[in-house]
Amino acid sequence: MLFNLIIRNNQVTLRIKDGRKTICVTVFEVNKDLSDLLLVKINSLFEKNKLKLSDISKYALQSDIAENYTTYRIAKAVINALNSGCLH
Repeated sequence: MLFNLIIRNNQVTLRIKDGRKTICVTVFEVNKDLSDLLLVKINSLFEKNKLKLSDISKYALQSDIAENYTTYRIAKAVINALNSGCLH
């Protein structure tokens, strides 16, 4: 399964896909509060769908904001930690 974290215009989409099939999606707005919301929303999405972090084979980030913005850096750090297994 693939986990996508997508940031577009202050809107964050968390999507889990199995092949081409979307398993679950959640969307929320952010205003400089991604650090407060991101892990809570990820946890909620996994709990709701009875998934474990280890069920995901790859975590990916897509963003339309520049890499030097704090929101991007927070998202990238979480994705890197998930891919490395640090949060499992």
